[in-house]
Amino acid sequence: MSSTAPQQLIISGVVLDSINSFASIGDVRLHPGANRTGYIDGYIFDGRQWRSLDLKSFGSISRSFGSPGEVGPIMRKIASKVAECKAMPVYYELTNSGKKSRYVFRGVPMSTFLASWNRL
Repeated sequence: MSSTAPQQLIISGVVLDSINSFASIGDVRLHPGANRTGYIDGYIFDGRQWRSLDLKSFGSISRSFGSPGEVGPIMRKIASKVAECKAMPVYYELTNSGKKSRYVFRGVPMSTFLASWNRL
């Protein structure tokens, strides 16, 4: 049974590579794609269930692999990028078809950017 997803979650900075029964809100889970696809999939925990996380929204990190030996290094790169985004929000969005939904990272909030700019 699917519950209503929160419109926004904050990334905890914790990245897991398997289902963890002790996950906290905002934890991210990575794993090789289902049905033998050559992609790494991402999920974020909303406190009740794991929801799809759009890894492409984190930038130019490749999430595709050609052989099993490439999975580990790619997952570590993605995990590092996601962990760098600790305390940043992701937003719940529906696709154009309305059938799929996912959380999307939109980048650094303007307030964070301005605060860092003022420190220069």
